[in-house]
Amino acid sequence: MTGRSPLSLELLDRAFVNFTLLIGMVSLLGLTYPYRSAERATHRLSRWGLLTCTGLLLLGHAVVLQSGVLADLRFLPVALATMLGGPLYGLSVSVPTMLYRAQLGGAGVWPSVLSVALTVGVSVLVVRVWRPFQLQGWPLYRLGLIVTLAGNLPYLLVPGGVWPLLLTWPVKAVGLALAVALLQTRLRLVGAYRDYRRMAYTDKLTGLLNRRRFDEDLRPGQSDPPSFLLLLDLDHFKSINDAHGHDFGDKVLAVTAQVLRENLRHWDGAYRYGGEEFAVLLRHCTPQQARMVAERVRASVERTLPVKVGVPVTVSIGAVTLTARQSAQQSVKLADRALYRAKHRGRNRVEWGEATSGPPTPSRVMQG
Repeated sequence: MTGRSPLSLELLDRAFVNFTLLIGMVSLLGLTYPYRSAERATHRLSRWGLLTCTGLLLLGHAVVLQSGVLADLRFLPVALATMLGGPLYGLSVSVPTMLYRAQLGGAGVWPSVLSVALTVGVSVLVVRVWRPFQLQGWPLYRLGLIVTLAGNLPYLLVPGGVWPLLLTWPVKAVGLALAVALLQTRLRLVGAYRDYRRMAYTDKLTGLLNRRRFDEDLRPGQSDPPSFLLLLDLDHFKSINDAHGHDFGDKVLAVTAQVLRENLRHWDGAYRYGGEEFAVLLRHCTPQQARMVAERVRASVERTLPVKVGVPVTVSIGAVTLTARQSAQQSVKLADRALYRAKHRGRNRVEWGEATSGPPTPSRVMQG
């Protein structure tokens, strides 16, 4: 009975460990692409740390094929980093691993440096020619073969390096294809979730956020709570609709939404509240700045709408300061009362709500 080769057993053991580390890394890497929050510097830094640490761990579990020649999957995180963030990002991920490899010494040090350069260069070309995270099936495995072949070619600089090249090339190709496929699945799920979320929170006609999103953003306990609420109602909109038709009314609403976008900062929120009513949530501003924004919006609607739609259009605005002492429903009621006063006092004006002022009658009583 013949015994098994210790090298074969070690190779299988280290290959299993390398694949386990690779799959774990890709799973964690996918979590740095969050469903809800926007891309931040902390996400990119987390990816860099994860890819770098994985490269070091993979090298730490390498198998010695021959004197000074190590086999592992350490170049796959470099390839992924290059595909995700470009050549400089890929090179930065490789630096700690290359320093560790240099410390280990042996005939394979300089071929390893060349392998990094070839892996990064070919990964850049692959991204330009194909879209790696949209490939499936054989094209995805072909991508793995091309990138890992480039990384394996420097083995030929080592005496007897043909065998390590032929032995490790298909394994690395499968590893890279699997890593890209797993990350691809996560990116697709995140993209689909964000698309559905955008559709769920966006008004189709105006492109503004909708009432559902308004209710969530005004809800207490937000990490970045708004400071001021503006409720806007187009004056005499029903008469405009009756005189010119609903298509014309839709155009008026769309142009009004554009005016709001042009007069607000990117961290403010603009919403289609319902019908001809809009809402605005202002953040990070003083009372004086909030009054200036409200007046600027009112004046811009009065100035812009006649030019773009061909008929005079004005807007009445009810505004209120948001405080922790009042609920979201109370804030809306105060703004609604202020809007009623703006209508009652001649329209095309801004009125600010106070807890003890204004009639209790909501603006819906006085349409237009």
